[in-house]
Amino acid sequence: NYFMTLADRMIVSKSSTDAFVAITNAHPILWMNIRAFMAFIIMTSVSIGQFNGAKNFLQIRKVVWQTVAIVFLYYIVLIPCALNAKIFLADTIEELGSQYLSISLLFLPFHLAGFGAIGAFFLGIGKTKIVPKIVLFSNLLNIGLDFILIFVKF
Repeated sequence: NYFMTLADRMIVSKSSTDAFVAITNAHPILWMNIRAFMAFIIMTSVSIGQFNGAKNFLQIRKVVWQTVAIVFLYYIVLIPCALNAKIFLADTIEELGSQYLSISLLFLPFHLAGFGAIGAFFLGIGKTKIVPKIVLFSNLLNIGLDFILIFVKF
């Protein structure tokens, strides 16, 4: 996740200094939402590990899908925030910062479901070698989307 932030900032800095300043200032709002779920995701991983140790595999499936459902239910909060992202930012950066913040908030449940629920599943069942592959794929996808969303004019 930190690499994604670094990549976002490095790539956007090639676009404009104003955009770099805007996303740097908008990023704490995004992190606030990520951190709101981190304890929940960690508890999911622990629960999966406990159910895996007890050979209660049906419960693992329930925990994973409940976590995914809860993460996507967070859209109830995220959609209004994404549509009104300007209210979270200073007037000097609201134009560029709100674009970044809106897109980031709208994709946040996918990030939380992928790294959170799916990552917790693989950690909980002891298949830890899969997680770095998921992280690598996600980072490459992020970099590709950075270039498309920053430099391609729609």
